[in-house]
Amino acid sequence: MLPFVPPAAVERLWWQLLSSTGDVFYVHDVDGRLLAVNPAFYRETGYSEADLACLTVRDLLSPEDYVANALRIAEAASGGEIAFPIEMAVRRKDGSIGYAEFAATVVAAEDGRPVVVGLARDVTARKLADFELREAAAFQTTLAEVSLALHSAPTLDALMEMICVQGRRLLGLDGAQLFLLRGDEIEMAARAGVPLLAKGRRLSVSDEEPLVDALRRGLAAVFASTAAEMLRSALLLPLNGRGGPIGVLAFHDPRVVVADHQLRQRAEIYAMQVAVALENARLLEDLRRVDRLKNDFLASVSHDLRTPLNVIVGYTDLQLEGVLGATNAEQDHALRRVRSTALSLAGLINATLDVNRLDAGRMLIESAPLDVNLVWHELLLQFEEHPDWGSVPLHWQADGIPLVLGDPEKVKLILRNLVGNALKFTRAGEIGVTASYDSAARQLVLSVRDSGTGIAEEDLPHIFLMFRQGSDATRARGGVGLGLYLVKRVVELLGGTIAVQSALGVGSTFTVVIPANRAEESEAR
Repeated sequence: MLPFVPPAAVERLWWQLLSSTGDVFYVHDVDGRLLAVNPAFYRETGYSEADLACLTVRDLLSPEDYVANALRIAEAASGGEIAFPIEMAVRRKDGSIGYAEFAATVVAAEDGRPVVVGLARDVTARKLADFELREAAAFQTTLAEVSLALHSAPTLDALMEMICVQGRRLLGLDGAQLFLLRGDEIEMAARAGVPLLAKGRRLSVSDEEPLVDALRRGLAAVFASTAAEMLRSALLLPLNGRGGPIGVLAFHDPRVVVADHQLRQRAEIYAMQVAVALENARLLEDLRRVDRLKNDFLASVSHDLRTPLNVIVGYTDLQLEGVLGATNAEQDHALRRVRSTALSLAGLINATLDVNRLDAGRMLIESAPLDVNLVWHELLLQFEEHPDWGSVPLHWQADGIPLVLGDPEKVKLILRNLVGNALKFTRAGEIGVTASYDSAARQLVLSVRDSGTGIAEEDLPHIFLMFRQGSDATRARGGVGLGLYLVKRVVELLGGTIAVQSALGVGSTFTVVIPANRAEESEAR
């Protein structure tokens, strides 16, 4: 049988337990006046026993939490059930905010009045940790978005503006300014918000300035300035590339402590992204500049080469026709070889010019009535000049094709290169060229079939690449590998597709599908 413990002793034991626990124990009436608390209450809130007489729950909770808590107490007093624990913010005596989980119940006091008895556990550390995790996750998400935006900037100038705009967004600061090292000077390249340095001012790398010092040392720095043209303080972030310093990114905001460790850490991460983006953009600008020079050079040289080639072909034709005097059979053969070689070179120059126009974006799409039979008859006159013309029969079939809207010159270019390719690699059999119109899909279908050398299966994925010709047997027939590349680019420019089926020793079939409306349908609309 258990020994009897007087109620007073039990009460003392309970109070010893409540006094030693780290959780807050409290009692208050339904109006929020605090009636009793344990020592943990004073430790957690900063209030003293002298404050308790005039302290209410309203003083401890935010207005929103106070109203919500009063409603819960009223519901519990009327016999309702409340799901616990409930998390609320607590305002301490010094004005700081903490967070606690509350579990409470409404009971009747000795005089019969309802009172609220509860426990509160401090969860401020957990709350702040959760907040920091969410904030860090949000920063990483925003940083990824910003990084994607930076690396998709179309030009270096656009990137520099974006660096400042996105930096302000990422860090929530008032002003951002980008300074780039150009020779022996540092000059402003872009800014967003209030500028750090007066517009137009340049700094020498020998100047004794905080911005120059940050660049030289390669370390982030915070400085306070009394200069009239500078703001109170700024965070200077050197941009370091693989080949040395690039410049400095500066952030400033009179409302924010820029020396804050977390802010500085995030700014440094952003600065590393900026340095990579700037280096990549500069390399891309250099490549574009070289590409423009290449295109201009090719256009100039090709134009200058076509004139003497036309002269060579013209005088050769005059000699073959006997205008310049009689020639013997051996001389005629040599002249025809000269003429054939000159025409091949002219074809290569024309293909180079076409590729150059495509790469420079100067090849435009036209929309005009397209008669494929007329296009073919015009091409036949050109094919008669082909070095391999007459080696095998060339058949054309295009029955019942209506007049469609398309680009006659582009279609001519596609057929000229595909048929020219077939003539080059076919020594026996025949070449068949067909054209048809799919009225349901509104598509023009062109097919070039030959019985030539064919293409090895391992070469098929590469034949439409620039300067790729396939097998040794294919390369032996000459050319530089621009024809099929040009065809594929033009077909895609027209919104179409090209496919090939081939087998070594059997031949190849190229099929081109191009969107095309009937001419009469377009006129009706």
